[in-house]
Amino acid sequence: MKTNLFWARSLALLLALLTSSAAPAQDDDSPDYFRRPLRVQTAAGKQPTIADFARAFASADQEKDPLFSAILARIDGRQPKLPQGDRFTCLIDRPHGYLRACYTFGEGGIDPNQILEVCYWRTDTDHRLVAVCSYSDIGTYILIFYDYNPATGLMMPLAQPPFEDFHELLGELIVQLPREGKDIHMKSWWAGGPAPLTLRWNGRDGFTLVGAAERYRQPAPNQPTTCDFLALFKPDVTAGGEPVDLYDAPDGKVIRHLTDNDLDYDLRVKRAENGWAYVDYGNNLLGAGSSEGSAWVRCASLYVLPAGPVYTNYIYAEPTRASHRVATFNEAQDNSSDIWWKVLEIRKGWVKIRTTHLGITGWIEARILCGSKGVDC
Repeated sequence: MKTNLFWARSLALLLALLTSSAAPAQDDDSPDYFRRPLRVQTAAGKQPTIADFARAFASADQEKDPLFSAILARIDGRQPKLPQGDRFTCLIDRPHGYLRACYTFGEGGIDPNQILEVCYWRTDTDHRLVAVCSYSDIGTYILIFYDYNPATGLMMPLAQPPFEDFHELLGELIVQLPREGKDIHMKSWWAGGPAPLTLRWNGRDGFTLVGAAERYRQPAPNQPTTCDFLALFKPDVTAGGEPVDLYDAPDGKVIRHLTDNDLDYDLRVKRAENGWAYVDYGNNLLGAGSSEGSAWVRCASLYVLPAGPVYTNYIYAEPTRASHRVATFNEAQDNSSDIWWKVLEIRKGWVKIRTTHLGITGWIEARILCGSKGVDC
């Protein structure tokens, strides 16, 4: 296997998928050598082009990564030397100030396509805001913005991105820099990821997240909502639990009483309202099993399993990503058996939980629970 920056990240992501103890990927994995002033070389008396900005960035690489080496060769008019089976394409659109390069490893693997995009905007101070994004088919690794000052010829990395009210994890998203237009678009790379979003250029020096207020609005309590995730009646499949009553409706008639010996059901939560959940129950609902019936139960009788993708997930103080982060999932799980957490409340897209051993209380996103769309348990 080739040794390079992107293969190392791909391997780390694979290990995180396979082992619960693997370190989570960061929002932005950009090395320190990209987060320093970069000298932009231009022809005498000429304004820098997109190729000059891309060369400055790729030249800073200290890992001899094949993608960056191939980009430098193409910019300098040389044919990149590729190992047998590898492929490389590079689009340099100077009129639109946009570059896109894709390196595909012939060995395949879980993450063969490595992509770099570079573009820039003219700011109201006649500087250039340069964006560099590196991503693959399984998320964004690097998103860095630089301020290019024509007087100094330097690209200075911004300490903070040129936008606010952004509460997403870059690793869940593929960032698409604009070849035409001015706005940045982001989309999820996996089926259970966040909704697409747009960063709109403000015409001066930064961006505004379109629909931020609605995106991070807290869902109202006690409102009926649809759901689709797995649950249990007890915190451990090998342990006992409290008896549970099944109802025909919220606050309705008991149609079945489950003793502590009758709790070995898989549950799929389908709806929730005002402290109640409508569930299908049966055996092996995650696999090929079928439902034996459906009923309403109190939300507080349920336990859920946080799973999610390979990135750091959080428990929040309130049901919105804009809220304070109480703890990471790893911090909340004090041992390997503390994996099913008690449900306290369900709202649209969110579940309030209390962890089993440490007793940490907060909100987690329903989309990263076991059984949700795109989530492997």
